[in-house]
Amino acid sequence: MLWRDYFERLRNGLPTSTVERYRGSLAGWDCRQVRMAVELVSFGDLPPADLAALNAISTRLRPTPEQVDGTIAAGREAVRVTRACVRRSAGRKNAPES
Repeated sequence: MLWRDYFERLRNGLPTSTVERYRGSLAGWDCRQVRMAVELVSFGDLPPADLAALNAISTRLRPTPEQVDGTIAAGREAVRVTRACVRRSAGRKNAPES
């Protein structure tokens, strides 16, 4: 399926109340009217000094061992809490923790 077909189907499926909320009214609404432009934005178009300054910025993360451990622990806790929430919402309060 082409991207245009996808967006047309998506727009066709929007309830009129949602369209009104997004646009303010239904006036002129045509779900088949899909236009998209793709542009390439590049720091390479900046002056050389600006480009050099941006390229000098480190983008590599360098967490400490404590930060790594804290992130792992937080991820485990997030999974645990999410599983508990899913069990409650599904009515399986006594399901075993995994």
